[in-house]
Amino acid sequence: MYNYSLKLTYRTSNDDDVYRDELMQAFDIQTYDSEVINNIINKELIPLLKDQFLIVYQTMNKHNQFPFTLEDSVCVTLLLSWEYFNLFHLCLGEIKENKITNSITNLISELIKTK
Repeated sequence: MYNYSLKLTYRTSNDDDVYRDELMQAFDIQTYDSEVINNIINKELIPLLKDQFLIVYQTMNKHNQFPFTLEDSVCVTLLLSWEYFNLFHLCLGEIKENKITNSITNLISELIKTK
């Protein structure tokens, strides 16, 4: 199960290990396990995001540098990268609590800015 309430600090650190540790904490794992992460993405996160993230997926595909359309699971995986994880994690927490503010707009702005 994903830890929606985890407070991320990796952006304030120069140590890449902090990002990796917090990513594993978010997925409630002690060591990296792509199978567990993919199961949580496909069975928990994608269904949670279904209604609110259509615009995010559209934005990612519009600014996509690949010669193919990105599936939702690929978009979510890309949003777990260092550049976007903090913003994506905030979106997840707000959607889970049904208290959405401007986190999705901020994520979209960052996606457009960095492409």
